[in-house]
Amino acid sequence: MSYVIEGPLIFYKSINKTKKILAFSVIQTEEFYPLMQILIEFLNKRFIKYFSVQLRVPDNKKKIFLLNFEEDNKDVIIKFFNIVFQKIAQFKNYLNVLTKEALEAKFLDIFKNKITPNLSILKSDDSILIKNHRSSTIYNFYILNLDRIQTKFSFLHSFLNLASSFNIEGYLILNFKIDRESNVDIMIYFVEIKNDTKFNENIDYKINNFYNNDLITKKSIEIKSFFNLLWRSEILDNGFLFKDFSDLFNINNQYDFDDLIKFNFQFETNLRKKKIKFKRLNKNLFFIENCLLFYFSPILESKVILEILRRYSSQFYIYILIMKDEQYDELLKIEQIEFLKNVVTLNSSKFLKLDFNIFKDLKLE
Repeated sequence: MSYVIEGPLIFYKSINKTKKILAFSVIQTEEFYPLMQILIEFLNKRFIKYFSVQLRVPDNKKKIFLLNFEEDNKDVIIKFFNIVFQKIAQFKNYLNVLTKEALEAKFLDIFKNKITPNLSILKSDDSILIKNHRSSTIYNFYILNLDRIQTKFSFLHSFLNLASSFNIEGYLILNFKIDRESNVDIMIYFVEIKNDTKFNENIDYKINNFYNNDLITKKSIEIKSFFNLLWRSEILDNGFLFKDFSDLFNINNQYDFDDLIKFNFQFETNLRKKKIKFKRLNKNLFFIENCLLFYFSPILESKVILEILRRYSSQFYIYILIMKDEQYDELLKIEQIEFLKNVVTLNSSKFLKLDFNIFKDLKLE
């Protein structure tokens, strides 16, 4: 399975009958939110085949996003990557797109054994055993049964901390793809990695006992499926609808008014859950149900608001959310707003009481 590295992309030839070209990009970040919402957009547009998030146990501060492109033409892959890259460039302070040697090292680091001609991959009971002339490593695979999660908020943080407290080493892989019905599916699995000299503890029993249900299930993986781990793709076809588990990625069930990026993600997630049509125009502005402009900002930017009102108040409904209360009070002093019937002003407390379903009922006169 040879590969070629060109800048920020690793290229493979497909090993299946389609003979497509595969390419991978690796992005390192400390935040879910800046990338999650953008990559889901590109999944829906079919610019990327799937993306996965890799969380290490222990030491999971850095999140690794792996993007998969699959096309007949290499130039199309490069074009799609450049479009994605331009979109995520606005979050350059939060993330790092790896290239060349750094890309190769991070792409391969899920294998503890150095890849050499002497490397052998064997099936050992329900595990995969990798051996070379110096060391051996066991890989155990566990599927997370997401429908058994009782409290979605903060679950990922809880699970990773629990695994660390049990001195378990490995990776949590979260895979996102589009299913046949054009829904975003999510599959989560945990890969335990250990030296074969270690005592073979039953970690599914320990974790399931802690959560008091069958949260994880050990799965036997065939050698031919083992390479899915290198590509961070799904290891079994048993995903769940992402919209039913999007709360896994919220810090809590309230909005984060102190972080515009997180608020963006939470707002967009809830629009999707309500099946409300929308388009994000920029980090502060959404176009909803073809009749409403929703603007939000932590602070009052009078010139921006007045320009929106000047250009669009005669065409659309306009909702204005100012997150800081003292800034919201200043918003109310703008005289033009008072006389516009189709303009709604909100502070954080009013926003939390807002029923998103009203967006579906709005009609332009």
